[in-house]
Order: sequence, then C-alpha cells, then structure tokens
Amino acid sequence: MIENYNSKIKVYAPAKINLTLEILNKLKNNFHEILSVMQTVNLFDEIEFEVLKNENKIIITSNCDELKADDRNLVYRISKDFLKEFKINFGLRINILKKIPIGAGLAGGSSDCAATLKTLIKLFDINLDNKKIAEICFRYGSDVLFCFFGGTIIASGTGNILQKINTHPEINILLITPDIFISTKDIYNLYDEQKKKEIIFNKRKLYSHELTKAIEEKNMFKIANNLKNDFEEIVFKIYPEIKKIKKLLISNGALGASLSGTGSSVFGYFIDKNDAIKAKEKIKSLFLNSKNFVLKIFNP
Repeated sequence: MIENYNSKIKVYAPAKINLTLEILNKLKNNFHEILSVMQTVNLFDEIEFEVLKNENKIIITSNCDELKADDRNLVYRISKDFLKEFKINFGLRINILKKIPIGAGLAGGSSDCAATLKTLIKLFDINLDNKKIAEICFRYGSDVLFCFFGGTIIASGTGNILQKINTHPEINILLITPDIFISTKDIYNLYDEQKKKEIIFNKRKLYSHELTKAIEEKNMFKIANNLKNDFEEIVFKIYPEIKKIKKLLISNGALGASLSGTGSSVFGYFIDKNDAIKAKEKIKSLFLNSKNFVLKIFNP
C-alpha cells in the first residue's frame, strides 16, 4: 500500500502504431480474428495520480474537454472498477495531459487505461498474475493488453495472443494526424459489408509474418516494404485526403508509409532525420488551414 497519500505519481502512456493490420476472419461473437505487428513509440500522454485518503470518489481533470469522469472515459471506468473489485476504500484524483490525438488509430485511450491499471496495481500493492491482468484488460478493449506490456509484439486471435519479437531497430518516424476523427466500430462494419460482396477472407501470404522476419533481420528496407493495413482501401475511399497524406510521405522520401489502426493517423519511415524534418515542413505547408493538424517525429 502506498505510504504517503499526499504524494503525486506521474506516469507516461505511450502511443502505439500498427506496422501491419490483417483481418483474417469474423467470429460468431462478432469479434474479428486479426494478425498485427504493433509497436509502442515515444509519443506519450502524461497521467498524474493522487490517492485521496478521506474521500471515496474519483476526480478526473484534463486538458481535453472530452475526458469526463464517467464511463465513457476508460481511465475513470477502470479506476472505479478496480477500487470496487479489490475493496479499496480510497478515492483518486487523476489528471490526464493528452498529447496522443483522439480517434486517430494510436490507442491513446487504451494506453491510458493500461497505464492506469499498472499504476493502481503498484499503488495498492495488488498481486496479479498475467492471466488476471489479461482478463482485466479485455474488459476495456482489444488494444489494452498490448498497451500494458508494450514493445514490439505480434498480436493474433482477437488481440488476446501476444508474442514478443525482436526489438524494432531505431528509425525516424513522421506521424501525421489530420483533423479527422474516425470511429473504429464504423470502419469495421464497413469492412464487413465490403467482404460480404467478395470471397471473404481468402487464404493469402500473411504479410505480418514477413514483417516479423524483416525485424528479426534488422532489414529496414524490408520492414518499410511490409508496412501494410487491410483498412487502407476503405479509409482512403471515404477520406481521400488521408490517401493523399500517404502519397506525400512517399513522394517526400519515406521508405514506406501506412495507416495506423483504422486511422486517421498515417506514418512514414525515414532513415535520415533531416529528410523527415523536410517532409514535415513540406506537408505542413500544404495543410495550413487545418486547425489541429498533428505532425510528430519520433522513434520506436
């Protein structure tokens, strides 16, 4: 149990990008079987926790107006459920400094949720094995378990089977998030509708395995060549400006580029950081009218 209840603890919740995302099947429970190589990157939300010794309430503050103290907020939900499940009679004051764009395919909410679970386990000295951790994570979304462990991981099943692979070699990644919020649920539904009109989920060469081999070989050109995402066709059709961003990354020197998750973020790989900076400035100049256009350069 934490001893100094007046102290504040700050933690960092990293974003993730999908280096690959393959939809293999739709299951009877309406979940999807996936195969995805996921990577945490050094773009973080900052979350500050304070235990309230004499109050049984959860207070949420944030620089993001959308994050309220209710069940729409994963940090609030998992905090409320955790305190109840483990019979902890304290409250929490939690401040979330959002730096990861919302609705952008970067798992910001899932990462905040996972970071909260880690922090509560530590604060209240709760002993949980990996099976229990996985059980808790999956109550809040398919990306939460990955975000709990992080690193370079190939995820299969519904995201519940994680296999750590070699650490991704360092590379300069230019991330571009346009002023577009995309609903993951809506994109999955559109994908399912499209596949009903086709021969669904044909057997094929699984490019996630090809990417995994490339990472093991530390072959950056092969890695960049295997950055692929099954949702690109649908997302690019609905949002041609996102397709344009990918083309701009390639035409401005990216070795490879891809949509992350269901979007709207697109990222490109650059060997030389100066090339990434030049691409950033060139692309930024083309989107001067965007109010919340996010451009970041970071590493895995």
